[in-house]
Amino acid sequence: MAIAASDIKFYYPAVTVEGPDLGGASTTSEIGTDKNALWDDVSGSEASSGDTEWRKIFIGLGSEVGADVLSNPVVWVLSTTPAGDEIELLGSTASGDSSNAQSDISGTAVTNWSTPEVKSDGVSIGNISSSQAIAIWMRRKVPSSTPAWADDAATIRIEGEV
Repeated sequence: MAIAASDIKFYYPAVTVEGPDLGGASTTSEIGTDKNALWDDVSGSEASSGDTEWRKIFIGLGSEVGADVLSNPVVWVLSTTPAGDEIELLGSTASGDSSNAQSDISGTAVTNWSTPEVKSDGVSIGNISSSQAIAIWMRRKVPSSTPAWADDAATIRIEGEV
């Protein structure tokens, strides 16, 4: 059985509130495609002074895929935001990663953030089966003096082999 795009699921982590505990283990709550499902609107003061925010998401497969595995998956930013903010990715290969912002992304030790805009430059994550969810961190950097933009959005893409 082939894995269809609809079989790939994006899940929220246990803690979605900004702060040192942001992240944690995967939940079974799917991230929707509606506005502000992942990022809040950038306020006027954030756009003026600049802002950086982090999100942890999990990528998994629905149970209907059975024993199929998405091998060698790669994640990249298919389309960037028109307003000029930056979306960066940091991959994890640990299934069930329960780390949080304080332990995973704080400080200067993490330097592997990237904004891959084509598959060949994408972030490789571990193989995904129906019993796993692999974490990926996302960082949105809003440079100071970013213009206001209604419905600012970026598109993240994942592809792998079956």
